[in-house]
Amino acid sequence: MSRKSQSSEEFRAEVARKFQDAIDHRFSSVAEAANDLGISRQRLHKYLRGDAIPQADLLLMAMKRWRLRIICFGSEFSHTEQLTVVDSDSRQLRLFPTPLAPASRPVTSNQYILNPVTRTSNRSVANLGSDNGATE
Repeated sequence: MSRKSQSSEEFRAEVARKFQDAIDHRFSSVAEAANDLGISRQRLHKYLRGDAIPQADLLLMAMKRWRLRIICFGSEFSHTEQLTVVDSDSRQLRLFPTPLAPASRPVTSNQYILNPVTRTSNRSVANLGSDNGATE
């Protein structure tokens, strides 16, 4: 198992444990907990089984409402902390060295139309207009 997938499995398992603990202590059923988050019972069951990880906004909402603290990747995440995680090995590179200035004249939609050419086997573009497609 790769390091990345192992980390993902650890995170899934930690989220599942924390969600299950919160449900056991705060709610009478999984359906009630799912309703509290505004998701379906089936979706919550996926998180509890570790089949899926909630998206960041849902995870943050659960952490705030249920006062969860998740310990994973050697860090503790909670609803009370403002976190900024920076991985020194990966950075978003700029597409352009400087921001692009707006065009001095309006761009028309015609400037974006490309001349479509369909590739065909053993025929030149000049022969595409002929009736039978045979070369002369």
